[in-house]
Order: sequence, then C-alpha cells, then structure tokens
Amino acid sequence: MSDGSSRLGSLALSSGTLLFGRIFGKLANVAGLALLTRELTSSNFGVVMLAYTISSVIGLICVCGIPNGLASLLPRLDGKRKIRVLLSGISISIAGGLIGSTLLVFFRKEISMVTSEPQLTTILVPFAAFGFLFGLSKSVTGVLRGYKLSTEATLSRDIIAESLSLAFLVFWFLSWESFEGVYVYWWLIPITSILVGSVLFLRKISELPFSFPQVDDYKYILDFSWPLTIESGFVVLMSNIDVILIGVFLTSTPVGIYKAAQPIAMSMVIILTSFTFLYLPLASEMYENGELKELNNLYKICTKWIITFSIPLTTVIIAYSETILSTVYQQEFAAGATALSILTIGVFLRTFFGPNGAMIKAISKTTVDLYASVASLLTNLCLNLFLIPRIGMVGAAIATATGFTVFNLIEVVVTYKSVKMQPISKENIQIILTVIIFGGVARQFLGDTVGSLFLFSLLVGIVSLISSLVVADSTEERRLTREFTTKVSEMF
Repeated sequence: MSDGSSRLGSLALSSGTLLFGRIFGKLANVAGLALLTRELTSSNFGVVMLAYTISSVIGLICVCGIPNGLASLLPRLDGKRKIRVLLSGISISIAGGLIGSTLLVFFRKEISMVTSEPQLTTILVPFAAFGFLFGLSKSVTGVLRGYKLSTEATLSRDIIAESLSLAFLVFWFLSWESFEGVYVYWWLIPITSILVGSVLFLRKISELPFSFPQVDDYKYILDFSWPLTIESGFVVLMSNIDVILIGVFLTSTPVGIYKAAQPIAMSMVIILTSFTFLYLPLASEMYENGELKELNNLYKICTKWIITFSIPLTTVIIAYSETILSTVYQQEFAAGATALSILTIGVFLRTFFGPNGAMIKAISKTTVDLYASVASLLTNLCLNLFLIPRIGMVGAAIATATGFTVFNLIEVVVTYKSVKMQPISKENIQIILTVIIFGGVARQFLGDTVGSLFLFSLLVGIVSLISSLVVADSTEERRLTREFTTKVSEMF
C-alpha cells in the first residue's frame, strides 16, 4: 500500500470515529430540544433559545480564541513549558468567561428592552453562568485536541455530556417539572464535558511536570490566539446573528421555531468537520513536503466523500421538512419548513466546497479566513436587517445561507489562485444530480408519513453511495471508498 493510501485510510477511520460521536451528540441535542418544546409554551421556548444563543455567543467570544490556540500550540511544546502554556490558556479562559458573564448580567435589562422580551431580565442570569461554563468547556476540549486525544474529546463532549444532560431532562420531563430544570439541563452539558474531559486527560497523561505559568507564557498564547479571537468572533456572530435579529424584529415564538430548525439543517456540518478534523494535519504535511499532486488528490477525494454523505441528508430534509419538524417537535413548528429548507441548502453549499477551510490553513493563508469572515458577516447582517422585517424567518435563512456561500467562495478562489487546486469535479456534480433527480421522482410516489420518510432516506442514501462507486475514477479510490463505508458500518 502506498504512503498516500495509508494516509487516506487513516483519514477515513479517524473521521468515522469522530463522525459517530458528533452524530450521537447532535441527536441527543435535538432530542433535548424536542422534550423542551413539549413541556414549554412556544413563547417560553423561544425566550429560552434566545437567552441560550446570546450567552453562548458571549461565552465563545470571551475565551479569546484560547481553545484553538491550545489545540495548535500544545503539540509544538514539551516539558514544563507545555504545562505552563496549558495553565495559562485555562486561566485566561476563566478570566475572560467571568468578565463576559458579569457584563451579560449587568446589561441584561438593556438586552431585554432591545428584544422586547421582559423575561430575559430574569433568564439571562442563570444563562450567564452557562455562557461561562460553555466557553471553559471549549478550552478543555482544546487541551485534549492539543494532546492528540481526539477520542477522549469526542467521548467527553459529544457522548457522555449529552447523554447525562438528556437523561436529566427525561427525569425532569417525567417528574420534576419546574422551570429551573431548564437551567440545570443547559448547565449539565458544559459541566460534564469539563469534568469528564479533565478526568480522561489526567488518566491518559499520568506524569505532569507541574509549573506555574509565567508572564511570557501568557504573552505567548495570547499573541497566537488573539487573531483567532477576531476570526472566531466573526464566525460565531455569523452563525447566530440571525437568531438574535429575529428576537429583535419579531416575537419569541419565531425565535423558538427557527432555533429548533437550525440544528437539523446544521447536521451536515458534522460530516464536514469529521473529515476535516484529520485532513488538516495530513494536508499541512503534504504541502510542507511539496507533495502537491498527492494533496490535490486528497482534496478531491475527501470532498467527494463529504458530498456522498451530505447530499442524501440534504435531499431528505428538503423533501420532508414539514414532516421532520412536526414529528420531532410539535405541529406548530412546521411553520419553519421553508426556512429549514433554505438553511439546509446553505449548509450543503459549505459541504459542496469540501475542506476548503482546512486547505487555507494548510497552505498558510490563514489571514484569508479573517477577510472571508468579515465579508460574510457584513453580507449576513445587511441581508438580515433588510429581509427579516419583510419576510421573517425565511429572510433570516436566506441571509445566513448567502453569508456562508460568500465565505466559502472567497476561500475557494484564494486556494485556486495560490496552489491551482479546487474541489469541484464532474464526478461530484454527477452524484448530486443523480440523487436530486431520483429523490424528486421518488418523492412523488411516497406520502408524508414517518414510514415514508425512513424509506425515502434509505433509498436516496443507497443511490448516493452507488453513484459514488460508479463514478470512482481509479482502483485506489474505489478501494478506499469501500474501506471507509465498511469501517463506518462496523461502528454502527
């Protein structure tokens, strides 16, 4: 087996492991939202989701890019310096999170007035604590990634934390039906992630040469992380500004419906991030070694795998948007079907361009991410301000989908100009068209029941996989595709 084949096989297996964890976590999260919609009124659910969005945005911004900084810097260090930088990053995250949470509590009345939601004055206090814990949990995950403990990161963040919080929510749903249970549910997710992640880290890394951080250690990680703060801040706002502006221009009910639709549309991002999780180090190594032909091959094959798994999901969500929303949540949530379909198209366009964000980092053009984030956020913000007052949730979905498209187009253009590589291929287009055409025809013969939904999902999934195998243009690619699907099937 060639070195390139070995790398691709490693990518497939590791991505499959992460994929399983992320799918599990996403399903548990959606199940939690489904329980909340059945216990809270649509108005109360909307206020809760607005408070969650605001607090999570504050929590992520105030950790100052430390999670990604730790994940990037720790592999380069060893000995006491590594521990000092680790402790520096965690302490900065704690300090930043406390400042952000304090400001959120202090300005909660002003936020309540802007959104015309008096309940936020009370609800934002416990959610400020969530924002602090949420940001800190991301930094703990960054430590695990920095020590190359990806399995432990997936286990603590996506499996144990989500399972425990969901179990509590089921208990609350069946017996303890006070509103405070909502707060406990959201607190449990980051708390469990922090505690379990820390325990797994200490068990795996038994010998730690403890040393107190020095001023240079704080400066070292801040100098690296603060540009990531700006970039990640723009990305976080780009992903959540639609929900916040719906809360400003509309009532809390549309906020709840839109926020419930979001994780379903964003489910495809799991496929993308699962592949890019290991793609970045492999691509970086190939680029540094001048293996541009192999890198281009990896880029295209990885994009093809991503599309193979994401186009069936896209087709299912669009074809059965009303059925999915009314079944998972409540009948009134079917009002978000059009917004869900548009969001799904926007998210698919992210996967269509493959691991372009990882390619930008691999070829050391990271400043492009900042420019792309600014352009995308401005596009998103302007369209949201214009469209939401006119067409409501649908306008927010259009704005978000357009913003993500602008972001990805900029990265693809820069990658092509820099190394003459791009992820779009005739084979990928053939797969997409085959699945869409088959799905469009099959949908005409199937009803709107849950049984029809499952049958439709199975059929388009099979068609997508067969199409991918048929258009495989090399023996190696055919073998790798079969190997990948076998590994994922064994995991399930």
